[in-house]
Amino acid sequence: MSTNSLIELRDELQEALTKIYNEYLQDFRKRKAQRLENLRASDPPEQYQLVVETNYRNELTQKVKQIVHQESYNMIYRIFYDAVHQFVSDIFTDLASLDSQSLILRILCLAEAFHTVENSARELGKITTGIFEKEPTYITCENVTKLAFFDKVLKHFENLIEAAPSVADKSCVVNDVINLNLELRSLSNRLRSSTKSTDKVFKEDSQRMNSKLILSGEDNTNDDVSFMSVDDIVSFINGDAKDMKKKRRNKGKKRCKASTASTSGSPKSEYRDMEYPELEKEIEEFSRRLEFTVKIPRLKPKFSEEWIKCLRDQITKIN
Repeated sequence: MSTNSLIELRDELQEALTKIYNEYLQDFRKRKAQRLENLRASDPPEQYQLVVETNYRNELTQKVKQIVHQESYNMIYRIFYDAVHQFVSDIFTDLASLDSQSLILRILCLAEAFHTVENSARELGKITTGIFEKEPTYITCENVTKLAFFDKVLKHFENLIEAAPSVADKSCVVNDVINLNLELRSLSNRLRSSTKSTDKVFKEDSQRMNSKLILSGEDNTNDDVSFMSVDDIVSFINGDAKDMKKKRRNKGKKRCKASTASTSGSPKSEYRDMEYPELEKEIEEFSRRLEFTVKIPRLKPKFSEEWIKCLRDQITKIN
């Protein structure tokens, strides 16, 4: 697929997602208007589901798959991310306009807002499933949407939710809002905890890779030993450091960031939505170098154990 065709496909999908989210926004405004006419807290949100027409949904699903097939994850994820965050931001604006209304009305509208957001997440999840195929299992359309709703809406109405138990005409709707806040807060904590764990593993893998590159004499853009273990640092200092640095300086070839096994499939990959044969060739060469293990003779440290212990403690504090 040519670059122009890919851009055209992106624009079509972006326009379609914006149109769908606008439909859900109008649905919420309709629900809000009905609440303004009927303040009875005993009335739960209407449970009808606003669905995307099947043929249209299938058409959009195919467009998502086409973009994913081109490995343009950064592009497709950004389209979805921008659309869902604009959607929940618009809902927040509508809810914020009710500040002068009664406590019970605002709580009821908050419940209506979540019903609409949850409804949209289920439908858009059918369209955008291809975006998350290579992501960790906890990253889904539904979770991304709920997290956006929690961050951009619920967090701004904490005082309102805390006051909910004091409502005289308490009903299942009021209790649902209280439980919803607890549920999404828990979800937010779990997702962020999982993300940190994943980032930690990625960081450890990156450290091991940088250490291997330095010891094997390969180029390192940082040109330092910040990712090496204490023993490797000592070996590096006692070894022929000058020759290693000279070898790196002689590598006049321009380097660029490349996708690795750890980053493949991530929307953050910098070159995923580009088609550069030279870049692909360099990635393959880089991968082959990583698979080739160079045996480095073990050098005996010339430093005292006390000095090494002091160095280890300093590095531990920095990390």
